[in-house]
Amino acid sequence: MTVTFVCTGNTCRSPMGEAILKKLAAARGWDMRVLSAGLYAEPGRPLSENARAVLRQVYHIPDFDHVSRPLTRELFDRSDLVIPMTEGHARILRERFGNSDKIVPMPGDVGDPWGGSFAEYEASARQIEAGIGALRERGALHG
Repeated sequence: MTVTFVCTGNTCRSPMGEAILKKLAAARGWDMRVLSAGLYAEPGRPLSENARAVLRQVYHIPDFDHVSRPLTRELFDRSDLVIPMTEGHARILRERFGNSDKIVPMPGDVGDPWGGSFAEYEASARQIEAGIGALRERGALHG
């Protein structure tokens, strides 16, 4: 299964989702490939510093190597599940790629922490983590 998280710029929320799910999948032996992209991402931007700090300090993911990339038709088509961070992102995905069953939004919009404090990034990451659990319980995520 290939899972792709999607946000706006692919420097905060979607890469945190990618890193958190990769760690969870590896720990549980789930067979999945996890990626992330942005609807309006500028290619090659680094992970935001507070996202990196949250992944390192809270989730014990010391070296998450990430650069931003836009969501392309090819990446969308290769994905089995596309998880947008908000209903607004989901609407844009449906406009661009059609009303696909593979688009399954996070339960509850994940706030954009871009430019915010460590605490704001951590709150978004915790919301993403809870959303992953909810998607797993609903059967949308399976390894």
